[in-house]
Amino acid sequence: MKRVEIKALFAQPECYTAEPVTVCGWVRTLRSGKALGFIELNEGSYFSKLQVVFEEDKLPNFDEIARQNVGAALIVRGRLLLTPQAKQPFEIHAEEITVEGASTPDYPLQKKRHTTCAPAPIPSAQRSGCAPLRRRASISSSPTAALSMPIPPSSPAATARAPARCSGSPPSIPPSPP
Repeated sequence: MKRVEIKALFAQPECYTAEPVTVCGWVRTLRSGKALGFIELNEGSYFSKLQVVFEEDKLPNFDEIARQNVGAALIVRGRLLLTPQAKQPFEIHAEEITVEGASTPDYPLQKKRHTTCAPAPIPSAQRSGCAPLRRRASISSSPTAALSMPIPPSSPAATARAPARCSGSPPSIPPSPP
């Protein structure tokens, strides 16, 4: 069966309710009980995650799926059910789940969102210039007040590489809302 991207499911979910769909992706979260489990699956084509419901009486490999960790790669085949009364607009009730690639329990992904400015585990990477923007002290408190970023000390080697990385003009930063 042909794989369907999660982006396509969110664009027109009504088109996929008639027959089983196949989606592939990585586990973002997995919760399971004795007979029922939920997986939030994401494959990168869409920002929202897809909820997959799996049941012990429908899957012969229920225990194997329930033991998977965040980051495991799965292939899910099942029926898409619209759920307008729930938090998500639809979910897939799995008929078959295949583990394409397992993940170790110590894989360093967390459920929370990460930005490109997350604290780095290596001290030298923390000085890479990724710091939060701060509103520069200004006489006026207008929303168009200039933003500034603290500049960390850099090594001579980093300074020598800077022209290759920078275009020469600073990026335009839209004003923050009041």
